[in-house]
Amino acid sequence: AVAADAADAAEHTTTDLERVKCETISKIDSDASIEKNSLTATIMAQAKTIEEQSKEIRRLKNENVIAGGAARAAQAEIEKLNNRINELRMETSSKEMLRMRNENVIVQGVARCAQAKNERLNTRMEKIIKENDALRQRDNPKTSVLQAQLRAAQMQISKMTAPFAQQLKDVRGECEWWKKELEKMKQEKNLLSIKVNSQSKRIADDSNSLQTLQLQLLDQLILQARMTRMSSEQSQLKGASMKDREATVLGTPGVPSDVNPNTSPFGCEVKIEEIP
Repeated sequence: AVAADAADAAEHTTTDLERVKCETISKIDSDASIEKNSLTATIMAQAKTIEEQSKEIRRLKNENVIAGGAARAAQAEIEKLNNRINELRMETSSKEMLRMRNENVIVQGVARCAQAKNERLNTRMEKIIKENDALRQRDNPKTSVLQAQLRAAQMQISKMTAPFAQQLKDVRGECEWWKKELEKMKQEKNLLSIKVNSQSKRIADDSNSLQTLQLQLLDQLILQARMTRMSSEQSQLKGASMKDREATVLGTPGVPSDVNPNTSPFGCEVKIEEIP
């Protein structure tokens, strides 16, 4: 009778253990299903986010290519302008130097002629003044005639020097005009340099944004790999549970052959007490 009661108690204990095991496995399956659904929803949301980020990355790449092309075009335009400025500067300097050299030679020759003529006129004027002083003492009418000659000589000198003054004025005006043109070219070069620097800064900002998006995408891939590993572990756990059920159907309920009969499959020791 004691053995029968013990067997009955062991059977009830085994039945309870089986029920607890089934409930535990059912709860694990339910929790795993909930966790799987949650992870699936999270993966779908993250996949959508990854897709949007991929579109953003492609858009930034296209903008980066466009900005790089604009920067290269601006750089080529600056180089073209610099070459043109250098060519104009060389042509202008060479032509201007040649023209000014020729004009300088002409002006120097004319100036030497005018100086020689002026010296002759000065000599004549001094001679006239001396004669005027000598004649003043003798005859006043002759003095008035000499003064008229002196005034005529002074007017002639003024007429001879007037064209050279106008030529010098024209040369100075043309030099001022070339200075203004060179200043305008320098301003255009500075504006193009500012534009290129702005494009370069924008390219650097787009590169930083692209690097940030790549890091976020890498984090998403790592999370996805972690979720895949968790799904694999859940599949292994389900496989182990199925093996335990098959062992229960084929052998001693809940007691594998290599486990202590007084120990439950969950590691808890089962004590069977005799009923007096």
